[in-house]
Amino acid sequence: MIHQLYNQGTTKSTMDQRHVADGLAWDGFKRFQDLHRGGGAPPMIDHGRAKDEISQFTTAEVNEYLNRHDEYTKVKDNVAHLARDNALRMYDEYYSNRGARQYSVFDFMSPFERTY
Repeated sequence: MIHQLYNQGTTKSTMDQRHVADGLAWDGFKRFQDLHRGGGAPPMIDHGRAKDEISQFTTAEVNEYLNRHDEYTKVKDNVAHLARDNALRMYDEYYSNRGARQYSVFDFMSPFERTY
């Protein structure tokens, strides 16, 4: 398996960067949802604004993580790009692709999350 990945140009460091980016993307997406569901921001906004906010949260997560770990600039740019793309993909899968006209804290919540 590792030999196949290496022959495809995928090294351990790029795989590690992808794992870190996935986690940071999830953190950025979660912070966005927590802010809106906690009442700290409007409960309904259009998709463009939501994606902007998710990108900002994800970038902040990347910067915070990489500053703690003293990573190189090249790694930072790669991880930041992967994390933003992953966060926006998650948003599209969860909201845009399910037919929502805009982001709403009330759409697609589990029954356990509803407080109304």
